[in-house]
Amino acid sequence: MSLLKGLLLKPTFNLLNWILRRNGNSIIIGGPLGWSWVATLDEAHHGSLAGPANAHRHADLASIGIDDHHARDHAARHQDGGADEINIAGLSGEPADVVAKSLFDAHTILIAVTDNTPVALAVPASRIVGRKSTGNIVALTGAELMAILSGQAGAAFSMNSQRITTLGTPSSTGDALRKGTRVTISELPTLTTDKIWKGVGGVPAEADLPPAGIWTLLETLSPNNVASITSSTLTAYDMFMFIYRLQALNTGVSSSLCFRLNGDSGNNYRRLVLDMSVSPPTHYSWTATEYRMSTHYSSGNYGAGVVILPGTLGSVRIPIVNLAGYTYWDYHWIMSGGYIASANITSVTFLGQGTNITGKIAIYGMNFA
Repeated sequence: MSLLKGLLLKPTFNLLNWILRRNGNSIIIGGPLGWSWVATLDEAHHGSLAGPANAHRHADLASIGIDDHHARDHAARHQDGGADEINIAGLSGEPADVVAKSLFDAHTILIAVTDNTPVALAVPASRIVGRKSTGNIVALTGAELMAILSGQAGAAFSMNSQRITTLGTPSSTGDALRKGTRVTISELPTLTTDKIWKGVGGVPAEADLPPAGIWTLLETLSPNNVASITSSTLTAYDMFMFIYRLQALNTGVSSSLCFRLNGDSGNNYRRLVLDMSVSPPTHYSWTATEYRMSTHYSSGNYGAGVVILPGTLGSVRIPIVNLAGYTYWDYHWIMSGGYIASANITSVTFLGQGTNITGKIAIYGMNFA
């Protein structure tokens, strides 16, 4: 047993003694059968080893820098999500690849007139940002904007019932508003039904029709070589007036221009004629199935005149006044008469007796109140 212990301890003591006698800064490589010095760690192998014992720091390595040890992960540590991510809010100054907020004063917007080059544009009061047919984006003045808009309306434009307060004086027939030339009906603005133009402070304005005493045109008839023509627009007027100019188209010796009321063809019409072509004047009277306005004795002659009669007498018979003229004999007759039926007038039919008629008839109505 003593021999075995001696055999085991002796190599150990020999190795320890050998190590203690070797040079410093050496490396030992060994195995079950023994150990050996294979290298000396000096400046040629690991740079300067100066410094505290067993404390070889990066700063003690003369030929090796920090980036030589961390080049592979240094950048990643400072990027998004890295352990040392850089927060731009914590930096001073302004980055080069962004638009600096210091460029923006009050009422300033961002524009670009060159690719990838944003710049600030100040917008003064009463300006609109836009671009004319040439040039860059600018803050347009009102005059510049109107020049762009002029003539660009593609449809009817509403001023929302507001007035245009100032216009230049029209000077030619090409102007939208004309001065110094006669204005036609088609050029007048639309007038509300039952309104008239009235001067108010030197300016024309719409006004209501007077409640009474004004003749209103109800209808214009234009017979053209017809035996008769009828109007049914006479309801609810106190007075009616027929202004006529008619041509008889007969080829016989006699024809008359007549009318009937309410479609009545009975023997209910009276006519009293005062012939002013003789001296002293002579009167004639007839009862007939129509009221005769004028009589003709040759084809192509005209009769013209005015007939006035009440329209709403009800149970009272209707008096008729007719002022007539003729082209054949140059007669000027004053005729009276009446419609002896008791009814308000609701329609009138104009006809030729023994002839067709051609011409114009204007029908007017008037109320007393």
